[in-house]
Amino acid sequence: AFYTQSARELFGAAVRPIAFVPEPGWHASNPSIYADGTKIRCVVRTVNYKIDKSAYVTPPEDVVRDGSAWQGWQVIRTRNFILDLDDALKTAQGVELLDKTGISRSSYPVHGFEDLRLFFWKGTWHATATVCDFTEEGRREIALLDIDDEGAIIHAEPLRGPWSSEAQKNWMPFVKNDEV
Repeated sequence: AFYTQSARELFGAAVRPIAFVPEPGWHASNPSIYADGTKIRCVVRTVNYKIDKSAYVTPPEDVVRDGSAWQGWQVIRTRNFILDLDDALKTAQGVELLDKTGISRSSYPVHGFEDLRLFFWKGTWHATATVCDFTEEGRREIALLDIDDEGAIIHAEPLRGPWSSEAQKNWMPFVKNDEV
C-alpha cells in the first residue's frame, strides 16, 4: 500500500493531541485546522464505526433492516465538532456542528457531512464536506457549507459540474482576493 509520510517525518513538525473526547460509541477522526493569525479553529469528525482488518464495523443497531435496496448494509454516521484552540493549541471551547439546513436526504446509509475543511470567507465560517446522502445512489459529492456563529450548519450547496460523475472527496478550499 502507498501512503504519504507524516508531517513529523516530512517536516519535523511537532505533533500534539487535540483535547477532545467524543461521547461513548463515537470515535474521533481526521481533524481539520484553520488558522488565520488571529484565530485557530479545528473541526473534529466523529464516526459511529471502527475499522477492523480493513472493514468498517458499526454498532449492531446501525444496520439497515427496512427491506430497502440497502437491506443488511451498515449505516455510517458522522457528527462534527468545532473547537476553538488557544495559541498553545489547547481546546478553549467546543460545540457540535448541528445540521440545520432542512435538506431532504436520501436513504443511502452514509449520513452526515464527512471530512470538513474549514475556512473563513466574507466574514463568516464555511467548510467543504463530502456528502453521500444527497443522491439516492450515494454518489460522493462535495458540498459548500455555511456555518453560523452558534455552530449550526445553515446551508449546504452541492458543488456539481462536469466532474460530478466521479466520486468527490477531500476538496481543500482556497480563498484569494475574497474569492473561493
